[in-house]
Amino acid sequence: MNNGMRPNHYFHGDPTYEGAKNNISEEVRKKEKEIRDFFEGLRSDSNRMRSLQELIKQYEIDLAGVQACRYDKEHVTGGNPGDLSDLVIRIEERMKNQRKHLLALYAEVAEKRDKAYRYLSLLGNRAEEQSILMDRYIVGESWERIARNHHYERDYCMRLRNKAIFRIAEKRS
Repeated sequence: MNNGMRPNHYFHGDPTYEGAKNNISEEVRKKEKEIRDFFEGLRSDSNRMRSLQELIKQYEIDLAGVQACRYDKEHVTGGNPGDLSDLVIRIEERMKNQRKHLLALYAEVAEKRDKAYRYLSLLGNRAEEQSILMDRYIVGESWERIARNHHYERDYCMRLRNKAIFRIAEKRS
């Protein structure tokens, strides 16, 4: 029947199928970007949380240094007795504000981690991909350390991360 005719003469691609396929893959790409941004945001918030913890520790060290001064010694000429107490009050106030900010950040990160665990559960039994995502975004490890711990090359770990995020995006869309 098709002697002498080109094979594609009978095949005309279904334009609705092609359009739907393109829309689905575009939707998956958007979802993939959203999930990647979510994980990067979680990592960023965790880093901010660690920075705030270090800042509070530094305030505590500064406060301990100021409070360790002996007040029974003779005053330095030109100094006001209230200067030191004002400094203590300012440090305590800054520390209080940073602690308040840290508690709010703790709550936000805890909520994001719960969502991250729900995303990780979508990977099913892909333990290696789950582990790489956890090490990177929940624990906060560097790519070099992740590669060393998993005995892979850094680029391969990043490809596994990309595959995992793509799989999550496929299941979410």
